[in-house]
Amino acid sequence: MGDSYGFYRARRFAVHHERDTSCNGGSAARGVFRRVLPRACERSREFDVTYALSSRLSEGATTIADVVMGGDVLRIVLDGLPVLRSKSAVEALEELRSEHDDFRRFVVESPRGNPGINGCLLLPPYSPEAIRTAVVAPQIGYVPIAGTPLMAAAAALAELGEVDMVEPRTALRFDTAGGIQTIELEVEAGDVRFACWTTARPHCFDADYALTLDKGQVVPVAVVSPGIPYAVVQASDLGVTFEDNDTLGGAGAAVASKLRLQLPLEAIGMQNAASQYHVMIVGELRRSSSGLASIEVACVSASGWVWSTPAGTGALSVATYLNEHSLLGNDEALETVTPAGSRFRCRVRDGNGVVEASCELVALSTLLRT
Repeated sequence: MGDSYGFYRARRFAVHHERDTSCNGGSAARGVFRRVLPRACERSREFDVTYALSSRLSEGATTIADVVMGGDVLRIVLDGLPVLRSKSAVEALEELRSEHDDFRRFVVESPRGNPGINGCLLLPPYSPEAIRTAVVAPQIGYVPIAGTPLMAAAAALAELGEVDMVEPRTALRFDTAGGIQTIELEVEAGDVRFACWTTARPHCFDADYALTLDKGQVVPVAVVSPGIPYAVVQASDLGVTFEDNDTLGGAGAAVASKLRLQLPLEAIGMQNAASQYHVMIVGELRRSSSGLASIEVACVSASGWVWSTPAGTGALSVATYLNEHSLLGNDEALETVTPAGSRFRCRVRDGNGVVEASCELVALSTLLRT
C-alpha cells in the first residue's frame, strides 16, 4: 500500500429496536422505531475492522449512521468529514466533487458498502434556520438534492438525541445545494413514526419524449426533475414485468443510456445536477375501494441496479408524470410500491411535492484514524 494511505479502524455498534405492533392501520404497516440514545449504543457489543482511507481526509473520528428505508441502506456521515474551505452549500458540493470523491467512495463502495448504499454527508449549517448542511453522496457521485437521504438524516439525528422532538411533528431544515429543504418527523409518545420531505414541485421537461431504443423501437418517456433527472416509462412499453429484477435492470439501463445520448443533460440544463438519468419503470395505476391511488414501480440506476425503494425523488417523478397525463389530481395521494414491497406515499401540488416513508436506524459506526 502506498504512502498516501492511512488506516481507519471501524467500530460498529449494534443498535437495538423495539417495533411497536400494537398500532393499527397504516402505522403498523409502516413500522415504528424507538429513539436510541448514544449511551444505548455504547452498551452494545462492538467489533473492529481495519480499513484503508486516503490520508487527505480529516484527522480524527468519522461517525456513520446506517438507516434502512424500505430495504435500502442510507449511510449518514455525522462528523469527521474532509475539512472544507467552502462558505455555502453550493461551494461545498463543488469542493467535494472536485477534491474529495475518494471520501464518497470510501463511504458507499465496497468493501465497506455495496451498490445498494447511498450516502449523505452532514456539515455545519451555513444558514441560521438549518440544523446541518446536507450533501447527498450516492453511487453516481455527489448530487445537489435527494429526498431519501435527507429523510434518513433527519431520522438519524432524532434517534441519536441531537433533536428536541416535539409532538405531533418536529421540523428540521437542511442547507443543500438545491436550497433549504424541510423534513418533518411525525412524533408520537417520543417515537418517530414517519419522515416527510417537502420540496419544490418537480419540473417536467417533456411528458412524452419519443425515445428510440434498439431495433428502431420508439417508446414515450416523461423527462422529469425533482432535483436530479429522471425518465419515467411504462413497463408495458418496454415489454417487461416486475417479476425479474435482472430484466428490469437491463431495460432501465438501456433507457438511461439511450436517453443520455438522444437528450443530453446539457440540453435540459441538468449537467450540474447529475452525470446520468435515473429511470422509473411504472405499471398500471390502480385505486383501492377507499379511493387511494397506487402504482407498482421500479427505480433503476443507469448501471442497471434496481433499488428496493421507489426513492423520494423517484416517487415524486412518478406522481408528476401521472399528474401531467391527468391521471392523478393535484394534491391527490399516491402510493408507490416496488417489487421488494417498499411503499412511499407522495403527492404533487401546484407549488410543491411531498413524500413520506418510515425509517429505521440499524447501526452506528465510528471510523478512527490510527
